[in-house]
Amino acid sequence: MVKIEIFKISLVDDQEVFYPGQPIEGVVHLQLNQPLQLKFLRLKLCGRSQSKLKLNHTGHGTTTHRDEELFHSDVMILIGKENFDRNEIAPKIDEGSHDFPFRFVLPDGNIPASYEDRNGNNIGYFVEARIRRPWKVDEVAQKIFNVKEIIDCNLPEYNVQPPPVKKEWKLYSLLNKNKPIILTASTDRLAYFPGERIEILDTKVVNGSSRTLNNVKLEFIQKITYKAREHKLSRRKCFRCKSSNQPIKPDEVFDWPNLSVVVPAASPTLDCNTLITVKYFIKITVMVPYSFNQYIKLPVIIGTVPLRYDGQLPPTYEEAQNAENTPDASLPNYFDCVERSIGYLDFDVSNLYRNKDKDEMLPRYPSVFPTEQLYTLRSIRFIELLIFISRLFHMKLALSYYTISLDIHSKFRIEMINIELKYLRRMENNVLVYFASA
Repeated sequence: MVKIEIFKISLVDDQEVFYPGQPIEGVVHLQLNQPLQLKFLRLKLCGRSQSKLKLNHTGHGTTTHRDEELFHSDVMILIGKENFDRNEIAPKIDEGSHDFPFRFVLPDGNIPASYEDRNGNNIGYFVEARIRRPWKVDEVAQKIFNVKEIIDCNLPEYNVQPPPVKKEWKLYSLLNKNKPIILTASTDRLAYFPGERIEILDTKVVNGSSRTLNNVKLEFIQKITYKAREHKLSRRKCFRCKSSNQPIKPDEVFDWPNLSVVVPAASPTLDCNTLITVKYFIKITVMVPYSFNQYIKLPVIIGTVPLRYDGQLPPTYEEAQNAENTPDASLPNYFDCVERSIGYLDFDVSNLYRNKDKDEMLPRYPSVFPTEQLYTLRSIRFIELLIFISRLFHMKLALSYYTISLDIHSKFRIEMINIELKYLRRMENNVLVYFASA
């Protein structure tokens, strides 16, 4: 019986990270103990994105929606061909060790960077080798690699001051004598590298109403959007938050000078994929009493190449990763900002797992979502109901190893284990509730 002892893919210099337009070179290793007859040995370079959403539908529970997009594919036939005639004889490979070199080139265009979270949403790149034999199951070997998108903050379209964003609205009253409230702000440029400072220019609020405004608040927000067919789910995370702590009286003009925000060590902007997008913006909100708060959004792009200053030469990839020549000494290096950022190429030895053939180690990526415990009003009301029933019937109620699973915003789940409710004789004593989050 023919046995394939070794069938794997290795890349030159064991390179794991590539950039758009860069060649991918490697070797397919095949070792046989007997001659092997096959139809073809095919090699395929794929770039694929997958999304997985769990949405709550009223009265219908939770529904999982999935979608997949193959945004890049390149095929190479190393041996044989895909279409054989009936009378045509399939080729044979002699026993022993065989090496098949290959070379692909990534598109020199706008391809998305590698991305993965714990919920099954991912953007991945891999090289797949497939052996097809007559009347046999295909043998498949895969090699996963990562791609980093180049977002150069020095490009003219990024290193330019955008026009100010302006919003105007009125607070209606019975006499309708209020003048409009005007909010304006802008940033000094569009793209920033992690660790750089965003200067917020011309932040001004003109209060033409007869009502005193509470204050002005600034937030730096990350927005991750997942799409699966006609469904969409967005997650937001606030990295920075500032408040003016100053009320704005009627007919008063408020200026917020020297306003700036430091860009956190977060994953770069990802907006060239149809299923997964990562965007950033600065949200400036006017807190209006007894009415809806009004806000404007200033778009921000987090890049992978820092801004160069006069007299500074363009850095190489290695220099950009080290980022030692950055003018501000407080700036983190490229590895801390990009490779250790949330949900973006972050893995270590403890996060490795073996693939099917147990010959290579593949990275696991962390979640882009916060891991702190979440408790909802629904769970608290359920516990209060149990306490009320125990007191009503004067019972000693003990629930051990009771698990409650709740779906929070269609994604998060709470595990509450070992809940003990003990009714005491005196009503003023508290009922002890222990939560252990799994």
